[in-house]
Amino acid sequence: MFPARAASPSSDQTVVPLKLSMLSNEVPVSENAEAKTNSLQNNSGFFLWRFLKFYWNLPSQPPASLTPRTIVEQMRCTPRSYSNEMNEIYQKYTDSRVFKTYLTKALDTIPLNVLQTSIYFWGHKNFSFICKFLATRPAQFRQLLKLTPLEKYNYYPGQCTTESQMEILLEDALEDKKKLQETTDVIIVMIGEPRNGFELDNLYYFYLNKLINRQESDAYVAERIQICKNELAMEQIEALRKIENAPLIAKALKEIEALLTPEAVQKTQVHQKVLDENLSGS
Repeated sequence: MFPARAASPSSDQTVVPLKLSMLSNEVPVSENAEAKTNSLQNNSGFFLWRFLKFYWNLPSQPPASLTPRTIVEQMRCTPRSYSNEMNEIYQKYTDSRVFKTYLTKALDTIPLNVLQTSIYFWGHKNFSFICKFLATRPAQFRQLLKLTPLEKYNYYPGQCTTESQMEILLEDALEDKKKLQETTDVIIVMIGEPRNGFELDNLYYFYLNKLINRQESDAYVAERIQICKNELAMEQIEALRKIENAPLIAKALKEIEALLTPEAVQKTQVHQKVLDENLSGS
């Protein structure tokens, strides 16, 4: 069965098209536009104030799109701009990569005698990066050693990353008595420290063995060990004892060990036992 067909409209009924009936319920276009215009005019001052207030309260920070590379690209990186730009990086950017990116560029555009005048150049992270970067640039590394003030020369032993750098450091130190003392003393006092790691300790052994071979005797190293005796713990004594064919060093270490208190010896032995257990378990 089909549904009943809708009744036809009677002749006295007026049919209003759907589109016209819909429009008849709406506000006339001219009136609607005028109302919107008045509303915008009344509220424009309010919206402008809200926008400005929001804008003024935005935190002052560089756009997220700025990377260390784009930041450095905007800098001149010249001898004249260097000091101000290093200060700017220190004050504005906490990301250490900005310093690294800038120094990488500066090592090609600014003479080393200018670079090393900044206090930020000698900051631990920056100087560590510079030494690592110059591992493949021996000529620049030699030049930097020549320019280094004596009071900063002791920074190098712990920052050299290759045997080649250690050998260059030794060659430079052999030309100056105070530099040689400073470098050798630092290595004697630091060798065997657990925080060194295997690679750094090996570089220290490389330096000491090279020095002994250059002088054809272990007398100088033994003398410096005696001078540094008050700074040595059992960690250093045990490490220095591993130097082979060095009778004068062995004698000096035996004398120093006899002066250590039993408590210091026991503490070091316990510490060494823990290290050995950790190494065997790894």
